[in-house]
Amino acid sequence: MLGTSLAIVGGIVTILTSWWRQRAAAVAPVTPEALAQAAEVLASRVAEQWQREAEARSLNDPDPMPVRWTLFDDALMDHEEHIGPAPVVFTGCSDRMPELVGEFRRLHRRRLVIVGGPGSGKTTLVVQLVLQLLTDVCADVRP
Repeated sequence: MLGTSLAIVGGIVTILTSWWRQRAAAVAPVTPEALAQAAEVLASRVAEQWQREAEARSLNDPDPMPVRWTLFDDALMDHEEHIGPAPVVFTGCSDRMPELVGEFRRLHRRRLVIVGGPGSGKTTLVVQLVLQLLTDVCADVRP
């Protein structure tokens, strides 16, 4: 009886010790290198997904599909102090997407509402914007 009791207690101690070590390892702090690697993997996978979407829509065949945009009615915009540090200029064409991304990054809250009628290029613009943002993120994450 004593032997059985000791075996049970020994088994419980072994299980608890193993569980405690696994828990301690899982709670270990994340290193900057591991975080950078995870960010790069996530960004590259999302970029692959959106690149496939751009290909399915023939947005880059043979060059990026040109979409022009401009700011809309000021009455529909947020207050200037909420938007950015200086007047934001969202006028251009999708062949200058890095400029749009630069303006987008200057926004305090980085929110953007794209409006337009059917076939006006809203989705095309968003796909191109996402791809450019992901290109920049992937470049920033790599050492």
